[in-house]
Amino acid sequence: MPLRFCEKCGTLLKRIRCGEAVFDFCHKCNRVVKVERLIRPLPIDVKIYVEYLERERRRIEDELARRPFAHSTIIRIREVQGVFFVLLELDKPMQRLSLRPGDAIELREIRRLGIVYYPLDDCHIYSIFEKIADMRVGTSFMLRKADELLLIEMQILALNEFIKSQAKHYAILKNVILKCSTLQPITLKQISFYDSDLNESQRMAVANILSLTPQAPFFLVQGPPGSGKTRTIAEIAAQLADSNHRILITSHTNIAVDNALEAILKEHPMLRKDMIRFGHVGKVLPGIRDLLPRFRKGDILRDFALMRIDNYKIVGATLSKLSVMIFLGKLSWKEPIFDWVIVDESSMTTFPQVLVALMLGNRFALIGDQEQLPPVIKVDANKEVGVSLFERLINTYQERSIMLDVQYRSNERIAGWSSRFIYGGKLKTHYSVKDIVLDIPLLSQDKALSEILAVNEPVVWVDSKDVSKEEWCRYGDGWSVYNEYEASLTLKLVSSLFASHDEEKREMEKRIAIICPYRLQADVIQQCLLKIRKRKVDVFDIGMMDARTVDAFQGRERDIVIFNLVKTKPHKALQDYRRLNVAVTRARRKFILIGSSNVATIEKLPHFYDFYNYVKEEGKVLPAPNVEKKIKKIVREGRRKVLGKTSETTFRLKPEEIEYLKQIKRRR
Repeated sequence: MPLRFCEKCGTLLKRIRCGEAVFDFCHKCNRVVKVERLIRPLPIDVKIYVEYLERERRRIEDELARRPFAHSTIIRIREVQGVFFVLLELDKPMQRLSLRPGDAIELREIRRLGIVYYPLDDCHIYSIFEKIADMRVGTSFMLRKADELLLIEMQILALNEFIKSQAKHYAILKNVILKCSTLQPITLKQISFYDSDLNESQRMAVANILSLTPQAPFFLVQGPPGSGKTRTIAEIAAQLADSNHRILITSHTNIAVDNALEAILKEHPMLRKDMIRFGHVGKVLPGIRDLLPRFRKGDILRDFALMRIDNYKIVGATLSKLSVMIFLGKLSWKEPIFDWVIVDESSMTTFPQVLVALMLGNRFALIGDQEQLPPVIKVDANKEVGVSLFERLINTYQERSIMLDVQYRSNERIAGWSSRFIYGGKLKTHYSVKDIVLDIPLLSQDKALSEILAVNEPVVWVDSKDVSKEEWCRYGDGWSVYNEYEASLTLKLVSSLFASHDEEKREMEKRIAIICPYRLQADVIQQCLLKIRKRKVDVFDIGMMDARTVDAFQGRERDIVIFNLVKTKPHKALQDYRRLNVAVTRARRKFILIGSSNVATIEKLPHFYDFYNYVKEEGKVLPAPNVEKKIKKIVREGRRKVLGKTSETTFRLKPEEIEYLKQIKRRR
């Protein structure tokens, strides 16, 4: 890379690598600038995905071997319009296997996958199978739930189909991904917008997507947090539906699909009859449950067999549900029925996951943000597997992308760091949220708490370097870390907020989020919250709040976000600057970070160093207050409950320290 100089003072910048990103640092201005992420753009090496999927399949099969199973007997086999319905009798209630309609099952002896369709009662279920060879009335099999196995099998099928098929509708996509072909430029159409409040970047995104052709088949929309992605999707879908096009709206989460469909119905209620949502009723928002398919009680099997998806203009389904629909033969990669496929949160999906959807249409729009968290990879694999197709495309075809540049979520001082450090100063704050602050007057007489929760300070860092201690613990299949002080202070802050709130607790709990980068810390806090609710501990009363990891909370937002840093020194798990970006941008009115400033080192974690300096300038860095013993006692009990009866001494050692002691023992 060429030498770079500070734009403000002209000083030669120092280059720092942290994880998979490169930063420049000006020691004179004490300023950090993100340069780039070190990823390989297109073309894609398909082999690494084949190896990854095989490893993932082996992992899933190992997990399935440890799951509960039932003995099942075939009672009846019915064929309706080419669909095979098999009535199975189970030796235990389906609830014992956590089975419900739409779940995948496997008959272990013949390795046959099927879908639970309709339960007659707790022990008799109609299931759908693609083929019924080796399946006869009276035969018995061991049956177990196999959702993940079905999804990975469909991804393998999609990848094989993509490589080997000569299908015309995704030939250009194939050339783009495997050969980086040059594409025709997009010629913008004249658009009459339904939503007059769309900003300029949203209008440009809509115009580009509506102007796609089979020869120029895709466009990318980078949507930073709170930038109105859902509103943009609603405008696109309404415009296309009114032109008699068929649109698929999908994402890896139910909430993203539901939010898009709700936004469409809010502005265009006349489209309700042209919309359908596929999913489990318990995972779909109440306001759009009437979009789920309905079948007559006496003709459920026949109605499903005759159901035609191409009768609807707008179809909503998660990526996993699409896999099920393809497995059932209701959708096909060979004969796509969608004119446009819109994938929200596509930067959080792997290439094989998103490929399942892209091969169902002629044109597609990927909406995501490469500056937020990447796909979750559960097995050891080439690091390139964790790079989404969205990120690869936007790095290769920048001219076919746009960033939504106005955020409507957070106070300007909360969003300011992300705008400057992550988005190069391009992300602006809308006037309607620029100065929003907490509207909860604090009743506590505690001066330290009053400073932390002050309404005029949207961003606060509570520096716990003098009181905070971390504990490494063996947890689940690996190691995680826990911090008693940070968990205790979090509970104390929550108690003060609830004590100062005169509304219903149900209302208050919707306004607060507790998030952590480590699962053990989140689980300990969650256990403490559960205990307080059940026993009504006299410390304080709370509503139905949750504590989650940052990864689990992406895509959500709250008025107040309390973020536990947990670690007291730099650590590999904190290297990805995108996790800090997601944590900060969940907050609308108040962001509180509880953690040691020792983490904020320029050499190891430049993004935390820059954020710490930002808070000193635009917010407030405060010393850690004392926490009452009775709250610490609740936290210790919660920790014991989560971890079980394990040696206290072991918890005090870090993984590298334990390994060092093992080496010494071997030498002796």
